[in-house]
Amino acid sequence: MQIQVRGKHLDITPGIRSHVEEKVNKFEKYLDRIQTVQVTLVCQKGWQSAEINLHSDLVELRAQERSLDMYESIDLVSKKMEKQLRRFHEKLKDRTHDPRAKDMAANRAAAEMINQQRMENGDEITDPLEEGRIVRTKQISLKPTSPEEAADQMELLGHDFFVFLNSETEQINVLYLRNDGDYGLIQPSV
Repeated sequence: MQIQVRGKHLDITPGIRSHVEEKVNKFEKYLDRIQTVQVTLVCQKGWQSAEINLHSDLVELRAQERSLDMYESIDLVSKKMEKQLRRFHEKLKDRTHDPRAKDMAANRAAAEMINQQRMENGDEITDPLEEGRIVRTKQISLKPTSPEEAADQMELLGHDFFVFLNSETEQINVLYLRNDGDYGLIQPSV
């Protein structure tokens, strides 16, 4: 597991880094397939916030907390992430031993958790038309995925769209959530 710690408006001291690593290392007891954990610590307007983005081949989870003390924020966000991992671990204990069925069960469990997490957090939905500028850039890894698996992953992440490499056509596709609750698939014309 690779742990990345970065700070915004804050210098990462060895004490903070070791505190973060101590908390993050506990995650492996719930999920041994963790690839990277990105921890972002931000000091802004008197608030100390901590965000954890966990990436594995089974699930991608995110948690964020803030308080007036950075160590307290780290403790709160790690407890929140640990709770999500514990719930995921319980749902992952599937009744079958088929690896493909286990991965599908993992995707379903992760999708349920993301929906619960969004409801618990009361995540704000911002109107993209208000801003009109690019404020964040993300890089994604494209591995061959079927449209059904892409839909599961999209639900898991709680996004309205999902970019993926279609395993059937070997082309980049975009899956999106329609207003009627169904999915739409955008494919390039040949």
